Amino acid sequence: MIRFVLQKIKNKKWLTTCLLLGLVFLVAAVSCQPMFKAGSLNKMLLDSFHNAGEEAEAYPTVIGRTGAYVTEKRQTAAAVLDGVKGYQQTWEKYLGSIKALNTQTILTLDEQSAQGAYGGKGKYLKVSYMPDMLAHTQVLVGEDYDAYAGNLYGCMLSESVMDACGFTVGETLEFPLWTDADGETLKLQICGIFKETDSTDTFWYTAPNTMEQEMFVSEETFDAIVKQFAPEKINYATNVLLDYTKINQKNVADVQYYIEQFHKEDESFTDSFLNLLKQYQKDKKTIDITLWVLELPLLGLVLAFIYMVTGQIIDTEQGEIAMMRSRGYRRSQIVALYALQACILCLVAMLIGTPLGYGLCKLAASTTDFLTFHAGNLSMYHFTPVMLVYGLAASAVGILFILIPVVIHSGVSIVQQKSDQKINKKMFWEKYFLDIVLLGVSIYLLHNFNQEIDKIRARALLGAKMDPLIFLDSVLFIVAMGLVVLRLLHYLVQLVYHIGRKKWRPAVYASFLQITRNFRKQGFISVFLILTVAMGLFNANAARTINQNYENRIRYADGADIRLQETWKMQAFYVSANDIDYNYVEPDPVKYDEPVKQGLCTSMAKVIRTNNISVSRGKTKIANCEFMGIHTKDFGETAYLQEELNRDVHWYTYLNELAQQENGVILSKNLAAALEVKVGDVVDCSRYGDSVMKKETVRGTISGKVVAVVDAWPGFVQYTYEDGEETEHYLIVANYAKTVQSFKISPYEIWYKLADGVDSDAVRAVIDASGTKLSAYTALDRDIDAMKETAMIRITNGMFTLSFVIALILCMIGFLIYWISSIRQRELLFGVYRAMGLSEKEINRMLVNEHLFSTLPSILAGGACGGVATYLFVRLFGVIYLPQKHNLSIYVYLDQMDVLKLVAVLLVMILLCIVILRRLVRSLNITQALKLGEE
Repeated sequence: MIRFVLQKIKNKKWLTTCLLLGLVFLVAAVSCQPMFKAGSLNKMLLDSFHNAGEEAEAYPTVIGRTGAYVTEKRQTAAAVLDGVKGYQQTWEKYLGSIKALNTQTILTLDEQSAQGAYGGKGKYLKVSYMPDMLAHTQVLVGEDYDAYAGNLYGCMLSESVMDACGFTVGETLEFPLWTDADGETLKLQICGIFKETDSTDTFWYTAPNTMEQEMFVSEETFDAIVKQFAPEKINYATNVLLDYTKINQKNVADVQYYIEQFHKEDESFTDSFLNLLKQYQKDKKTIDITLWVLELPLLGLVLAFIYMVTGQIIDTEQGEIAMMRSRGYRRSQIVALYALQACILCLVAMLIGTPLGYGLCKLAASTTDFLTFHAGNLSMYHFTPVMLVYGLAASAVGILFILIPVVIHSGVSIVQQKSDQKINKKMFWEKYFLDIVLLGVSIYLLHNFNQEIDKIRARALLGAKMDPLIFLDSVLFIVAMGLVVLRLLHYLVQLVYHIGRKKWRPAVYASFLQITRNFRKQGFISVFLILTVAMGLFNANAARTINQNYENRIRYADGADIRLQETWKMQAFYVSANDIDYNYVEPDPVKYDEPVKQGLCTSMAKVIRTNNISVSRGKTKIANCEFMGIHTKDFGETAYLQEELNRDVHWYTYLNELAQQENGVILSKNLAAALEVKVGDVVDCSRYGDSVMKKETVRGTISGKVVAVVDAWPGFVQYTYEDGEETEHYLIVANYAKTVQSFKISPYEIWYKLADGVDSDAVRAVIDASGTKLSAYTALDRDIDAMKETAMIRITNGMFTLSFVIALILCMIGFLIYWISSIRQRELLFGVYRAMGLSEKEINRMLVNEHLFSTLPSILAGGACGGVATYLFVRLFGVIYLPQKHNLSIYVYLDQMDVLKLVAVLLVMILLCIVILRRLVRSLNITQALKLGEE
């Protein structure tokens, strides 16, 4: 039987190759899914840790405990540390492979009032001990406590304590309320001032500059103080920094479970990343659904390809099947024969498809945009054994789709075959108008989605799982519309044929006969062409729209290529005996001009930004408004605003109006509406203090004349969201000079516009070289790159690109194999035509005409279907990916390059097919064909 099956494969090598190709891509597409999913989840988890660390400016994965031991039970530092170590060992036991990178433990005694001998400020301080501290510190002044040889207890202070209290090295600190049994007070001598050796050292989870009460002593000194002054308890705080690179999608659920259990069993347990793990579990569900939803259209296309090719094979072997039935073969035996053939092909497909799936996953993971690849770090995407299981499941589904047409035709005998033969028998979907029914269902679902778009947006903002039916409906629409268009094309070709059937030349007439009489046979390749072009165009437009809208929103929110702000010092002074005020000390601004002088930037602007502003008119007052103080010329040359915003008037016009009015202000549209003001009215803008003591104090007021009301402004994001809750913001813009005059000098941002071909790293290097300490830094190119690296965007771009590439390959090869097989089957017919007097040139013209009226209309129909689907669905996709309200609406983008790429591939495919078919026609044994035709 195996020899018979192998002979069958050999006899139908072209169609069998086509079928094998479909199975290979089915296995590859399915087997790459677990690898892509695992890599995406690992990347999402790692990115969440990195982002959390950057936002908090602290190590992201820390567990710890705060508590105290009474000195009756543990009287020494070693005893307390031993108790703390017990907790750490318990954590390590359960967390397993998640090892600690570093541990910081601080022991303290309760704070006591201290007075410096040199008249420093009296303050409550804590006697503290930190194991291994000296190995990570640098003594700035004096010496460390181990080197101290004075008569008193020696202690070290951080720079922050020294600055806050005004203490100096050598000064004696006395604690008047802390006495021993003999009535002696505790006295410590400051032996040194220290800071961390390396600010990036993970040992310093709690950095020295944040410790404003701690005085550090040696272990011996700490124990001596405890013994002499007998405090009630020794407090401790321990923090263990875990290696987050060891937390991955395999063990993250276990880590989350154990962290939750630690909290449940120990109220004093602390952690810094449980919320990240909970958010990961929510995002994981979204990624699971997204991966399958984006891959299902591709799988459907591949399975349709397998089914159609199998149908073609069965059509050519109907005589053999009927003969086998007539000779006594049971249906089960015939099905078993084809099942064996399918198993052999699936075995080969597994051997080829699994490595191909690995390569396709790497390809998809390297996408930074649709059909744009970047070979970055792909180490998180690696082979997993589950890929083999998925490949076997795909093979089983492939075998099922191969056997469906076999089961249908396996009961046909020779008599039934002869009696059932009909030219151009209608297909099932065409006969029962299934295409029109599916199109109606799709449009009905689309209408419902558009009616509930606000609910869809709200669910997305709350982090709910996306509804896969929205994506599937777009696929259903493309398939249904493709079938409807194919039906119309058939009617159109028949109409053209009937109009000119008495006028056509023989070659053209013969080509129309071939098209109209073999519509069912040609239908599968026409359907595949339509679906390939439609889905390719739709995927390209959807990916471009999502990417470009994301980028537009980032560009709008950033406002300029680079924004930075230096750390400003706040200088306090006494206004009266009971009142303290402050002024900001402006850093040297000359260094900000350096990037412009070096040609890295074309312009630079100073922008005073704060939200400690209230705007009022009459009794109406809006608090916490966002304020910008700008130099209009510099701001206009540096900032960026999309052209589609403020359509009625270019935003430069508003800058000109502001420049002409010294006390002029520009209001956002929502602020103007809230205050019920218009251009020409006057509003009062009051600024409150930045320090805690001055939060409620008005530090200055601008009585501004409204010169413009704007819909949008560079860097102004009207809506922000936290945990699904929407917050609306208001904007007021004033002249820089008026701002400084009314509010005094205050911290400002520096905005840069990069020169062509320069990236932000070059500017950052210049700023860092000047020794500038930044409190905020934003770079547009880095933000866009980070967006493209996010798991959801990478999955979207990767799956859309993968679907597009595989569909084109299948379509190209399937198209070629179909036409080659068609020419081989029509060798006798060509012999008849040649015997009737048609020349080889006319045979070629006949083939070209067949392409003009079957292939070309299918491609155009596919383009039309893709365009309509883009218009109807892509904006809905944008709401799912970008549900937030925004100054920028969601725009649908159609990239001409994507269309050109698709057209180029299809043209190459058609031209290659025509060239191959011409060579094939020339290579036919015409002499034999003529003899057959004459007979």
